[in-house]
Order: sequence, then C-alpha cells, then structure tokens
Amino acid sequence: MINKQVTSTLFVFSFLFFVTIESVSAPINIEGVENLGMGGVGTAVNSPKAVLYNPALLGLREGFKITVIDIPITISHDIVKTAMFIYKNMDELMDNDDWDELDEDLRDDIIDLALYDFRINIGMLAPNVSAGPYPLYTGVRWWDMWWGLGLYNENYISFSLDEGILIPTFDLKAQADAVVHLPFAFRVQHLPYRLPGQLYSGFAVKYMMRTRVEKTRRSIMEIEEVMDELEDQDFEPGTGLGFDLGLYYDISPKWSIAFAVRDFLGSTIEYPDGEKDEISARIDLGAEYTPHSRIELAADLRDIKFDDFTGASFFTKLHLGCQFHLTRILKLRGGLYQGYPTFGFGIGGAINYAFYGRELGRYAGDDPQLSHTLAFALRF
Repeated sequence: MINKQVTSTLFVFSFLFFVTIESVSAPINIEGVENLGMGGVGTAVNSPKAVLYNPALLGLREGFKITVIDIPITISHDIVKTAMFIYKNMDELMDNDDWDELDEDLRDDIIDLALYDFRINIGMLAPNVSAGPYPLYTGVRWWDMWWGLGLYNENYISFSLDEGILIPTFDLKAQADAVVHLPFAFRVQHLPYRLPGQLYSGFAVKYMMRTRVEKTRRSIMEIEEVMDELEDQDFEPGTGLGFDLGLYYDISPKWSIAFAVRDFLGSTIEYPDGEKDEISARIDLGAEYTPHSRIELAADLRDIKFDDFTGASFFTKLHLGCQFHLTRILKLRGGLYQGYPTFGFGIGGAINYAFYGRELGRYAGDDPQLSHTLAFALRF
C-alpha cells in the first residue's frame, strides 16, 4: 500500500510539470533574507522561512521553534548610490543655490541619475511570526506528521522616473501582501524498493491578503492629479485562498533534492470592487549538497516550464547559493540570483543581511533591480 501511495504522489508532481501556464498576476512571493543572501535558493534549504518555499521542509525542523518577530528592511541600491553621490558632491551642492551655477558635468550627472539610474524601492517594516512544528498523531504506523502556523508580510513602495518623449514620466507602485500560512509535513518511515534516505511530503493552506497601487507612465505634470486619486482610492485589501505542495528527498547526509508546486491549480485574489489577481501554479526544483559540516551548496530552478530548458529565459529561473558557517554564530553567504551576484551574512540568527539583484524583465540583463535587506529577528 505504501508503495502505491509514494508512486502516485510522484506521478502527480510529474504531471503538474507539463501543465503549468503563465501567471496573469504577480504571485505573493515572500523570501527570507537568509535565502536572498544565498542567491534566492530555498526549495531544498532548511531556513527560517523554508515552508514558504516548500511545505515539506517543515519536517526537517529539530524540535519546536517559534519566531516571535522578524522585521526586514529593504532599500534599493539606487538609494545607496544617490546618498553616495550627494556625499561626494556635498560641498558644491551646498555652495550653489542656482542650477546654472553648478558645474556642467555635475548637472549632467544629476540629470542622468534622476532620469536613467534612479529607482526608489523601499520595503517597509513588516513583522513576521511563526511557530512549529507541532507533532500530530495519525494512527498510521508508517507516517510521521507535523503542522505549523505562520503570519508573513511583505510591503514595498517603488518610484522611478523616465525621460519620456517630450515630458518626463514616472511610475509609482506600492503593494502590501500578507499570508496566514498553515503547513503540514509527513515523513515516510520506510521507503519502497529499499531506497536509501528519507522522503518528506507536505502541503500548505494559505489565506492571502493584498493591497496594491499602480500608477504607470504618468507625466510629472500629473503629480497633483495622482495624489488626488490616491486620496479617493479604497485601500480595502483583496483576499483569497491558495495551496502549496512539496516533496523533499533526503538521499544521504550530503545530498538532497526537492520539488514544489506553489499556488497548486492556481489562486485568485479578489478585491471588493470585483477586480481579481489570477495567479497560476509555479513549479520549483531544488537540490542541496553538504560537502562539509560547515559548508552548504544549493541550486534552484524557480517557476519553470518545460520550454525554459531551451529558451533564453532559463537564467532568470536559475538560483545558486552557498553558506559557510564561519563560527557557531557567524554565517557567510553568497550566490547568484537570476545571474546577479548576491552576498549576505548572519549573526546568531538575530541579525541577517543580504545584497542581491532581481531581474524585472523577461530575459537576464533586461531590467535588473539591486537591493539591500537587513532583518532583525527574535527566535526560540
């Protein structure tokens, strides 16, 4: 009987790989700062927010864990560049009140910075809390089962300028996402066909909430009009239910592979005015290799379709990461997020930092967005 259950599960996951379609709207994609520092890998990596990548990873947690609060702060690298530019040219900017009195090269640099290189992106304070795993007795002798509970948030606001055809234009986007996440994980105690290692499966039920604002390609002459529109806008959030599935196969102490389907069969976030965000299922593949007790190497293929393996968009799906345990409390991280280098560190689990890049376009190099995230957490 157990052989049939395992085989059926693997068949369902294999079938889903071929039937996923493009998402109409952006999914709720809350990532851990530890994962971001490692190139965004997470499908096979046991991290504090692991269940958001793959619910089967709940079974890897050793003992009951609780995150009382986890507060990430994110700013785009353009803000850092702008601050450095102002600091470097502070004297000349302070000594000249008139634009015409500024050095011509400096004026050109300011124009280039404002119209070509400047994109504000701020992730606001959003506390996250979670607890688990809790053991569940099922009465089935070949299963171990756990469940958990979490509340995760991600909020951001972005503003960018473009030179436009005749008059500069701007884009203003803001979004607040929240998820009440209820994951379950199962461990098969004895694998069929005398396979080595341990197999974990999992699923999660999630209640999603989203509020969004999007004002794109608006002329700078329309700023007051946009502000009036924001005052009149109803910010009551849209809500919806979603489901995630996951598998994690711990082949040996060094090797593991994983497979996850997020937003299984698609999810819908419906707003009070009748608008909807339609989110399709996403397939993720992951692997982790631990050559030494202090070194972890991992790779993910995220949101993949069958033709991604031959198309030019392959590298926007690829995530590579590593983590080095320098001491008992200090961890160094690095990797590639969609082709862009990442770096991060963690201090005792309480402080984590990541520098990373995301590709906002379809192909690698189209529209990179570089960001810094610093998170403070209290966990037991």
